[in-house]
Amino acid sequence: MASSSQDSLNFTLLREYFRKQFIDYFEKVSSADALPAQIKDQKSVYFDENLLPVVGYVLGQNPPSCKIKQTLILEPKAVSTAVTNSAQPLPGEQCIVFVLRPTLANVREVISQMRRWKEEKSYHLLFIPRRTIECDELLEEEHKFREDRVSQIALDLIPLEDDILSLELPDSFSHQLLQDDDTYKVYVQNSIQRLETVFGPIKYKYAKGDDSCQILQRLHQHRHEDPQPNQDSEIDCMVLLDRTIDLVTPFCVAMNYEGLIDEVYGVQSCTAHVDSKILHPDKKDIPKHQTDLVQLNNNDEIFAEVRNKHFDCLQKIFS
Repeated sequence: MASSSQDSLNFTLLREYFRKQFIDYFEKVSSADALPAQIKDQKSVYFDENLLPVVGYVLGQNPPSCKIKQTLILEPKAVSTAVTNSAQPLPGEQCIVFVLRPTLANVREVISQMRRWKEEKSYHLLFIPRRTIECDELLEEEHKFREDRVSQIALDLIPLEDDILSLELPDSFSHQLLQDDDTYKVYVQNSIQRLETVFGPIKYKYAKGDDSCQILQRLHQHRHEDPQPNQDSEIDCMVLLDRTIDLVTPFCVAMNYEGLIDEVYGVQSCTAHVDSKILHPDKKDIPKHQTDLVQLNNNDEIFAEVRNKHFDCLQKIFS
């Protein structure tokens, strides 16, 4: 965690930087296809389920220039759950984009889905936060994507709040512990280096735990091999802590308003899926099980006031 004042650091610059990368990518996809304008201007986008809240938070409302007609969730053996009102086993749009984490399971599912569709369309693949050799090798074996249609966006540290940055890698700990997969260490290292590029080198770095010490050693080694020009530092201190030094805290229940929302609906990337009938009680003809994505951050003045309040205080505030 970096220690700094909110006045000196503007983390929203990172969000705007990533948002511009996504917009540029989708605009490039539209212009790259040799299709009639009325066809290529619309596209369907399939998301890895864990990525959808993250990208949704960064992008916000779909910018018109992206020409995204519908967003859907990539599900094992069935791509049929739509986030928008249009749910089709096979989208009518000629341009289809898959936005995925770089796992072999995701790539196999995309290839399998393309085989089931059995139609020639303009397919594009976007990896987040980076392409991997394993995924590239699998794609090369299957000959399903041209090289110019496989891209990556290094979406790492996401500014969820004015004072919170997150990599949003919920499975990293289990993968490292059970599968001996330490890929996340590369993501952590790259994200810290990006932070130092934007805000200057961090003066003091400390680590607690074996993995944290290894990442810190890599940072020092990279700094020695590729020294950067002297520049003012806006971050004084950073402390890296391993999850293994505190395995109890994740099992504790937060006895506050935001913790209650997380227990009932689940909070991911400062968003929660809430039943549309709860949010729009006066609306009729709402489809069963339809949910709305609700942003949970300090931009909402009421939520900012009550999010950390204990259960016992809420009745006085809301009454």
